[in-house]
Amino acid sequence: MNKSLNFRVSRNALLLIAIITMIVDHVNTVIISGLTEFNSFFYSIGRISFPIFAFLIADGCIRTRNIKKYALRLLIFAVITEPFYDYANNDFWSWDEPMKSFKDFLAKFEPISNHNNVLFTFLISVLFIMALKRFQRNIKIKFSVLQVVELVFFFFLFYFMSVIPQLEYAEIAVPMIALLYLCKKKSARIIILTVFLLSFYIIIPTFQPLLWGESLKNAIKYSPYFHFSWSVFCQIASLAIAIILIAFYKESPNEKPKNNRFIYLVYPLQFLILGLLRDFYITFIRN
Repeated sequence: MNKSLNFRVSRNALLLIAIITMIVDHVNTVIISGLTEFNSFFYSIGRISFPIFAFLIADGCIRTRNIKKYALRLLIFAVITEPFYDYANNDFWSWDEPMKSFKDFLAKFEPISNHNNVLFTFLISVLFIMALKRFQRNIKIKFSVLQVVELVFFFFLFYFMSVIPQLEYAEIAVPMIALLYLCKKKSARIIILTVFLLSFYIIIPTFQPLLWGESLKNAIKYSPYFHFSWSVFCQIASLAIAIILIAFYKESPNEKPKNNRFIYLVYPLQFLILGLLRDFYITFIRN
């Protein structure tokens, strides 16, 4: 009985789950979605990864001894990953000659686009947390309205840096990760995650048609989230699993990080491998 009550999820376990579900999500995006329409289950599994990574980024900003090096590492691997990310996520399924298409990809490759990898989103979130830490240091010395104005300026600066180019999870990443960093209580973190994830996956998609002139009645009527379906159920269940895993997270003072550097290698390599596997299938199997 006591063992069940003391159940905890370690940081290493949480990171490993995030890595596995992330790879499943990208396998689905790059390969499975081009082979079959029945990909909602794998898509749902992929929804587990982002909340965990967002939580670990906020937690990492608390744990790290040098947040500048942390941000620099994210920048380096975001830049390294980008060509592999763009290669894997281009729609090659409608192209008959993958190798020729790859040449076209190189010719058209733009490092700054509206399809940049999520490490850029995390980098911008960490940059804002750096501004937060500076504000917290200065406010202890002397409070001034100018410091508050400066913090608000940095928030909107970094928020729009993610929203304008439409980075992944741009709508919620910066404020959500910042609040996860500021709130140390587990209950507060769970509430933050739940509110932001419900907003991103359910509330915003449901009521966004109102901005296009759609009526409230029709927005609710045609929203899949107001009608039961297995795809919606699996997606909500996956988000709930992610939140539950984070709720059972407990830092151990004796735990040594095992996968912190591993993820930086896995992230770009998975896109290269998946892109090559897809092109191999198109070239030697489908054709």
